[in-house]
Amino acid sequence: MEVQQAELTKTIAKARSAVDEMNKAGHASALIIEKSTRIAVEKGVQSALEGIQQQARSALGDSVNPAMKALQGITARAEQAEENLHQAAKSISWRWAAIWAFTGCTLLTAVVGLSMLLVPSPNEIADLRANVAALETRGGKVQLTQCGPSNRLCAKIDLKANEGKGTNGDGWGKEGEWRILQGY
Repeated sequence: MEVQQAELTKTIAKARSAVDEMNKAGHASALIIEKSTRIAVEKGVQSALEGIQQQARSALGDSVNPAMKALQGITARAEQAEENLHQAAKSISWRWAAIWAFTGCTLLTAVVGLSMLLVPSPNEIADLRANVAALETRGGKVQLTQCGPSNRLCAKIDLKANEGKGTNGDGWGKEGEWRILQGY
């Protein structure tokens, strides 16, 4: 019974751990959504910046060229950061899927293992029933208790069946030392 309790406690602990992992996944998802929003804003700003660059080129000519090159370098670094962020988001989603799959398999294995340990097989049940039937025919129905001032072991007998050949007319055997138990 203690083994069953310990296994149940382990299973509950694993389930709590899975819930904690799911909470962490929710927080990670919120961060990914926040990052995706930033990326969209960056793209909008980049698009607006390109429009301004084209207007500045047409209006000012070559005098703004060094500033434009600096802005293009910043834009290129921002695009690289966006790509890195996108790759990280993909990696995180696969990791979470793997963690969830592993947790599910672990819980399923624990449940199957516990059921195999705790639930007897049909053959075991048949054997147990056969043993119970055999014990009942060999004294398994006997009612035992403590009797007398010294609390000796005694069994309930069938008074009607014990009218035998003993010295006082009760019991069986030479001196009535044997009695028929109730239920037999």
